[in-house]
Amino acid sequence: MKEIPLAEVGLETTESAAERRGQHPATIRRLVADGLIPAVVIGSGRSARYLVRPADVNAIRADITTMVNA
Repeated sequence: MKEIPLAEVGLETTESAAERRGQHPATIRRLVADGLIPAVVIGSGRSARYLVRPADVNAIRADITTMVNA
């Protein structure tokens, strides 16, 4: 089976999204959990990983720190 890079299907990990935005990965995961960023969930429980579309992450224009600490 051929592996396809996530970028080729328009997805990225929360870690790469956070790095790209200069945020902590937990911030992106919290925005996903709060329903502000849609995600594909791989796995379950504590080992679950979220895959997000860069465009959805970029759409969050408000100050993320303010939203998370509210």
